[in-house]
Amino acid sequence: MNSSSGGKENEEVALETPILRWAGGKSWLVKHLGKFLPQTFNNYHEPFLGGGSIFFNLRPRNKAFLSDVNPDLMNAHSQIRENPDEILHVLEHFKNTKGDYYLVRETKFGSQTEKAAQFIFLNRTCFNGLYRVNRKGQFNVPYGFKSYQMLFDPDRFARLSQLLKQATLWCGDFEDSLDNVREGDLVFLDPPYTVSHIKNGFIKYNEKLFSWGDQERLVAFIEKIRHRGAYYILTNAKHESIRALFGREDQPITVFRSSVMGGHGATRGPIGEYVFTNVNRREVP
Repeated sequence: MNSSSGGKENEEVALETPILRWAGGKSWLVKHLGKFLPQTFNNYHEPFLGGGSIFFNLRPRNKAFLSDVNPDLMNAHSQIRENPDEILHVLEHFKNTKGDYYLVRETKFGSQTEKAAQFIFLNRTCFNGLYRVNRKGQFNVPYGFKSYQMLFDPDRFARLSQLLKQATLWCGDFEDSLDNVREGDLVFLDPPYTVSHIKNGFIKYNEKLFSWGDQERLVAFIEKIRHRGAYYILTNAKHESIRALFGREDQPITVFRSSVMGGHGATRGPIGEYVFTNVNRREVP
């Protein structure tokens, strides 16, 4: 994707589709990413991993440090890395039907591999790839009625497993990742959006996941990244409050994506998102 010492050389590399569907995922950003990358970087850090589309497509050659606050998500990635065949063996018994979906959703699995298979199956077949739990911590997203030509691709599991083998994985807050950041490293930040792109109000569910106070903590975290001589790339909602909060040092660049979220009142068409970075490659068409 780029000529960086931390990424691939200049070559045509097929885009990699993550196994997990993740609301707010950044697959759409992959085609723009080369415009923001430094010419060279050392290790790679992604403390809001989600579905991992940026990591899987960037394919950094050096060390990668990947984390997220969601323990089920990080267990799924860990098991894809360590036990891809075992996960596929469990998934063979799950069918993409409404009945199977709710049966799997209610089942209490014992091993970490089975729990990962359950998480991956529910993620692939639920509504819009959402992750939502009730007050008891139980996943409660409804069935998505989404058809697939192939629900799970064994070759993709094998490829992503190999890419993850070079990474250090853990579950934790984004601030925990600072200990590993060194001069010349690249940190990609994709926090849950606290404000919407087209409304002045807060996104109620995301406010529980990532509050405005967390956004303010992220500003301080970015300043520490800068102080260490590392690079950062931050994506966030195109909203004046976000521009005011994060734009004190680096002005935002607007990048457009297509709206992919459905449902009542959904907006179709191009949606602008902000990218902030201290990388001096700012020309985006």
